[in-house]
Amino acid sequence: MFPLEIHEFESAGHRVLPTLAACLSLVLSGGRAQISTFQRVTAVPATAEILDAAEAAMGSENARASIRSISAIAACHGPNGDYETRIISERNGNLSFRQFLSDHTNTEGILEGRGWQLGGGGHPESVDTIEVSVLRGHEFPMMALDLRRRFHDFKSIGRAQFEGQATAQIAMTDDLGHPAIAHFSLTSHLPVGLILANARTADPPKSDSTRGGWWAESI
Repeated sequence: MFPLEIHEFESAGHRVLPTLAACLSLVLSGGRAQISTFQRVTAVPATAEILDAAEAAMGSENARASIRSISAIAACHGPNGDYETRIISERNGNLSFRQFLSDHTNTEGILEGRGWQLGGGGHPESVDTIEVSVLRGHEFPMMALDLRRRFHDFKSIGRAQFEGQATAQIAMTDDLGHPAIAHFSLTSHLPVGLILANARTADPPKSDSTRGGWWAESI
């Protein structure tokens, strides 16, 4: 898919001591209320730490904020042969999407939140929210950069192998409420894979899949 670049990122091990101290304090104080509170508190930082580390590995906050658009070209292979996909993703949500197949070209996009496509007569036609989600599902580079804006209901669900890499998994939901799973490298902390539900059929993603919507050695 898209070429990625590895950046070494120092482990956030310095956070272990405060966590252990908090745990010891709760154990000493006793009581069900304290234990349940600790469980809730530790569940949130586990997810936030993964996302924070991924963002830091991609660059500083100012550097990420300075990116206003991303252009990508992908060489694709489908049941009817090879084709090329070109995408221009803007940070404000606008999207230009074109696919060059052997016998025709698909020209679609999103403008101010509304999806469109060129019909048979060359005139723009509106598309529904499902097709907008399908278009959004191709924005892999921008998705990695703006994961917290594109998805919701994040929850850490443990570790798994993805494309031969040891990763941390986060379950989440997309703009239509469908489930999705993101994989993050345990060494570089970069996002390395994303498994999405099919927006048209709502088929759920498989957490044990060895392949995903996008993956690479690095971002």
